[in-house]
Amino acid sequence: MRIAKLHIEGFGIFTDRELPQQGELAEGLNVIHGPNEAGKSTVLAFIQAVLFGFPRANSEDHIPALYSDTFGGSITVVDNDGASWVVSRHRGRKPQLQLQRPDGGEGDEADLATLVHNFDDSIFRAVFGFDLSDIAELQGMDDKRISSRISNAGLRGSAAPVEEIFKELDKRMAPLLRERKTDTAIRQSIDAIKTNEKELKLLTEKAASHPELKNELETLGGEIISLKDRRNQLGEKGLELKTLVDLWPHARDTKTFSKEIEELEAPEEFPADGLSLLEKAQEGVSSNKVEVEEAEGQLEKLRARLAPLAADEKLLGFSTDAEALKSELPLILDRKGQLGSARGELASLEKSFSNTINELGEGWSRELVEVIKVGIEREEEARKLADRLSLVRNELERATNNFSDAGKSRFSPKVAIAIIVLGVLLGAGGFFTAAPIQTFLWFLCAAFMVIGSIPLFGGGGGSDDLSRETAAKKELEVTLARWEELLESWKLGLPSRPEPDTALRIFARLDKAKVELSNLKAVEDKISDLKGYVAAWEEKARGKVEGIVLLDPAASIENNVRSVAEKVLSEKEKQLEARKLAGKIETFSGQFDKYSKLLKEDREKISGLLKATGSPDAVHFRLLGKNHARKVELEAAMRDGSSRIDERLGEGDRAKQLRKILDTGEVVEWEMELAQTRTQYSDLDSSIDEKNKGYGELNKALEDMESSDEIGRIGLAVEVARSQGVQAASSWRVLSLAHRLLEKSLAKYSEEHQPAVMELASKTFSAITGGRYPHVRQPHDEDQPRVIRENGDSLRPSELSRGTREELYVSMRLALAMEFGKRGTHLPLIADDVFVNFDPDRRDAALAQLCDYARSAQVIFFTCHPDTVKKLRTLDPTAKIMDLKI
Repeated sequence: MRIAKLHIEGFGIFTDRELPQQGELAEGLNVIHGPNEAGKSTVLAFIQAVLFGFPRANSEDHIPALYSDTFGGSITVVDNDGASWVVSRHRGRKPQLQLQRPDGGEGDEADLATLVHNFDDSIFRAVFGFDLSDIAELQGMDDKRISSRISNAGLRGSAAPVEEIFKELDKRMAPLLRERKTDTAIRQSIDAIKTNEKELKLLTEKAASHPELKNELETLGGEIISLKDRRNQLGEKGLELKTLVDLWPHARDTKTFSKEIEELEAPEEFPADGLSLLEKAQEGVSSNKVEVEEAEGQLEKLRARLAPLAADEKLLGFSTDAEALKSELPLILDRKGQLGSARGELASLEKSFSNTINELGEGWSRELVEVIKVGIEREEEARKLADRLSLVRNELERATNNFSDAGKSRFSPKVAIAIIVLGVLLGAGGFFTAAPIQTFLWFLCAAFMVIGSIPLFGGGGGSDDLSRETAAKKELEVTLARWEELLESWKLGLPSRPEPDTALRIFARLDKAKVELSNLKAVEDKISDLKGYVAAWEEKARGKVEGIVLLDPAASIENNVRSVAEKVLSEKEKQLEARKLAGKIETFSGQFDKYSKLLKEDREKISGLLKATGSPDAVHFRLLGKNHARKVELEAAMRDGSSRIDERLGEGDRAKQLRKILDTGEVVEWEMELAQTRTQYSDLDSSIDEKNKGYGELNKALEDMESSDEIGRIGLAVEVARSQGVQAASSWRVLSLAHRLLEKSLAKYSEEHQPAVMELASKTFSAITGGRYPHVRQPHDEDQPRVIRENGDSLRPSELSRGTREELYVSMRLALAMEFGKRGTHLPLIADDVFVNFDPDRRDAALAQLCDYARSAQVIFFTCHPDTVKKLRTLDPTAKIMDLKI
């Protein structure tokens, strides 16, 4: 039978889930991969529940449907003929089981039992469907329960564990006959028989008519006793011989170990963990020596670098002033730049001012410009007089022209021209010989002359024109006088007396000159301030710097300050570097001291260890340590062997004799004698059986000869008791026979099938352990299997490591599954991450065995390990790999 498809309607975390989602499960290897809590164990429980029934709701194995109202699902299986069956099981529905036959009809429990080869859920979990908890359960069971569990799994169709059957038989047999119990039915019958037979014996002795028969019976009874004594002696001898054979390996090892100890150079005492302490101390010496040398080298380098870094304290003391002066340099250089610009500006202003002075005329100077005060009011007054003067002159000119025209009849043109030329010449002469004010007066004089000559030489002109001319002249004089009064009152200090028009032009140029003079003085003040600021700074800087270093006379004070600041910075950098180096020196000095101390301590530890053992060097110390460890190991083995010998032999004179015999080591002779003893013991058993048979026949003859009434009455009582006893004994014999038959059946099954199972288990276990354990055996006189090491040692499962025990039990399950398969009984092998405690090599070997099994039967393997999936894919490229995602 194989599983083709699962449909989980509601079980655990699954709701309406199909596995696989596409197609069917493979006939060989199927790998379902998913993380923890993805539901792998739930799928295994679902398969078991659908095929064999749900566990009780209050059972620990019960898994509810967490996310569905429907509880259960269906499994599509294919039988050995290739026909498909659908097994459905739901809790809460009636019936729970629904079985769809290949022909579409409905099947029942009997059909399902046939489909699963009459296995129940216990055999299924014991052989075909198991996880790590099942392996752990086997580890926690005692040896007898393990043997029974494996035997149960080997009995096809076993409905209940064999030990339960034995318990039921013992329960029914207990009221009939039980050792050391007097209230059982058979024991009471026997007691009644004994009591009546004792009376019957007395009567029989009195009525015995054949004493020789009685003697013969007694003789035969004596022979039986003698034979039993001989058998007991042989039994004791056989036990002793078997004990000698069993104990010989321990005695042999004790002698071998003792000799090896004598040859070992090993001290009586050796420091605890001495080798590891020596190794650790030597590693410490090596590493600390490197650290010390490294720190020492670093210190030497650092001190060499520190030596030339001695700082100039005088320069360092000047650090603050140097930084202050250096910070002022940009401002000083800016002021010097401003000073240069101001000087250029001053030169330009001086040139412009000079031009303006020249425009004013001769006699003008910077001092005169500074003292002359000109304002808007004065300029307005001058402008008004200039306008008035212009009007008066225009009026005078018209009157003069009118007067000239009137006197033309008496005044010839030549005379008039001569007079005018003379006036012009006089004016021009005044212009070229005098200052402007004088030139102005000369022009007035010439004008008066021309005007005065008109009446003298003129031939016409009326008195009105003359009056107007006279009035104009008078007004002109008054206006000029007023101008002179204003100039005098203004106290301008002009170098000449200009007319108002000229004065206005002078005032305009004078305003320009004053503005230029103001700008000039501002620039001069700025230059003075800049020169003073620069000179003060240079004086301050020179005073501070000269006390520290010698100044370079060829360099500016700024460059000297900059040079000193650079020297101070260099000294500070040297000081900073020196401090860093000093810090590093302190650090490495600390490391040097620390590791020097550790180096000393480790060397003292080594010296102490060598001194404690009297070793000249570490090599000899290691030799002593190795020998001491070997000695301790050998002594422990000797104690274990002696303990086993003492446990088996006990105490007393016979035990001493057996120890002496054991020391001879004649194991071959013991084994031969043991075989002979067992043969003799078997022969004695046969003889005793024959003697007992003859004794019964003689005893029956004596009973028949005794026939008195008393004998009849007592005989009747005996028969009644015997009848009751026989009835109870008959029931007990039936139950006992069933007990023995079951034991014989198990023994026969073990003889016929267990060796084959153990052979398969041996091959699988040997393959998984890489040949370390080539054999698995089930001794006929023991309840537990044994594994045989490659060196021949025999070990119980309890003497193996946890991982190796799991490997053994997995091997035995695979062997049982293979054995069932040989008889045509196949169920899918379902395993849930049972290799997690195997080491990588054994895990890979176990996976290879699983793949080999999958070539002849279906395997469904659950795992959460990607590397396991990768390995299975490599071992069996045809395997069907499915992801079981959360």
